[in-house]
Amino acid sequence: MAVKRTGLGKGLGALLSVQEEIEQADSGVLEVSLDDIRPNPHQPRTDFDAEELDDLKQSIQEHGLIQPVIVKKVDQGYELIAGERRYRAAKLAKLKKIPAIVREITEEEQAKLALVENLQRQDLNAIEEATGFEKLLDAYALTQQELSKSLGKSRTYVTNSLRLLSLPENALKFIREGRLSAGHGRAILMFAPDRQPEITELAVENGWSVRFLESLSKKPARDVKTKEKVQPDPHLTDLEVKLTEAFGTKVSLKPGKKKHIMEVTFYSNEDLQKILEKLL
Repeated sequence: MAVKRTGLGKGLGALLSVQEEIEQADSGVLEVSLDDIRPNPHQPRTDFDAEELDDLKQSIQEHGLIQPVIVKKVDQGYELIAGERRYRAAKLAKLKKIPAIVREITEEEQAKLALVENLQRQDLNAIEEATGFEKLLDAYALTQQELSKSLGKSRTYVTNSLRLLSLPENALKFIREGRLSAGHGRAILMFAPDRQPEITELAVENGWSVRFLESLSKKPARDVKTKEKVQPDPHLTDLEVKLTEAFGTKVSLKPGKKKHIMEVTFYSNEDLQKILEKLL
């Protein structure tokens, strides 16, 4: 079954004119029950900052919801087009009704506007953005060229964004959490797929920069030093405790492959003298 495409080639300007037309409407504002509104199924943003929502909730409790949300009529109630943060905060504020502007809009325009709204405010992390691009491509049979033109992004930008979705799960998680950047993600993709999860963990653990990762990807696998997790020897741990009590200062026993090291910490000449007396 062919997918009907609407508004292809309009570009970002035409798409935003639809949004501005809706937002600037000064008539047709209704009081709609929150129970009759359901979230936008095309909302690309999945993570909403709890502290920001709480601040908005308190503002709504004090001043009310000043800016209406934008909805469209569906079979049962309404569906959000724009204003998901306001909708969520209003629910937290336990409002019964909120002001809403009802507009007729196509599924494709609704999906694009949801993405554009978040991109303009830079609310999306790199993975949410890439997922939003992917959904638009799949749902409306768009090419990357058509999508990039429609959203006012370069073809290269869209392509690089989509590449992030092939990262291993731990890398996706760290980018969502802000512990790695999209640049880190693209650098990790330069490694063989079977090495990417390990490289991701090392990048976070050691705070590697994007440039360092890029240079590391050009080296043989054996040059990447991994940290071996060695279980402590309970016998040595017991000895450390006994020696620490005996000397009255911290004692560390470090086993190695060819030699072992005992470190005795002292903070003054007096401490050293006491240690030497016990040793001699």
